[in-house]
Amino acid sequence: MKRTLATFIAVVAMVIALHAFRVMRQSAIHGKLTPAHRAGIVWAIGNGDTLKARHYDGEFSFTVKPGTWKLVFKGNAPFHDMVMYTNAVEGKTVDLGEIKMN
Repeated sequence: MKRTLATFIAVVAMVIALHAFRVMRQSAIHGKLTPAHRAGIVWAIGNGDTLKARHYDGEFSFTVKPGTWKLVFKGNAPFHDMVMYTNAVEGKTVDLGEIKMN
């Protein structure tokens, strides 16, 4: 019984450690759209993933895998959509700063 309990605790500890390393490898992309009323939904496309987010007062954020990402900012009519590319580095947050919508 003690051996089974010790094995169970060891397996749980390994799973927790593996998840901790996965979280450390994640990256983030953050930015602010101005003026906020011109922007609709923000899309991030890359590494086989497509992520969608709404902005809050122009600010948006994505948790992404490291790599190259295409960001698509859908403009509310009659404003145009915008496209931007960025590289996410492992464990870092990419701050795009203020993005002016046309």
